[in-house]
Amino acid sequence: MSIPNGLSNSPKLFIAMSKVIEELKSGVPMSIGALSKKLGIDRRTVGRIVDILLDVQETLATQEITTQRKGRRFLIGFNKRTEQARQILKSAKDVVRRKTSFSILKR
Repeated sequence: MSIPNGLSNSPKLFIAMSKVIEELKSGVPMSIGALSKKLGIDRRTVGRIVDILLDVQETLATQEITTQRKGRRFLIGFNKRTEQARQILKSAKDVVRRKTSFSILKR
């Protein structure tokens, strides 16, 4: 799988994502514009990061990542969560999504 053109500066994106996550951990709701100003990150980049985080959150609400050791390798996969786990994580599915033009995030 190749990296989409929009992620050509992926190390910078991951650093920016880390900063956004750390800021959001404070628990203070902020707009994308306010996050952008506070962190000194382009507004479009912050928007892309928020969209990626929402997509990951929605995925992990219904599926769980599993690992299995096969010899010297680890196999990584998704398993559907049980109904009980999905009910516990239901709030993650009730996310208001922004309209985005990022092709990698389109469903």
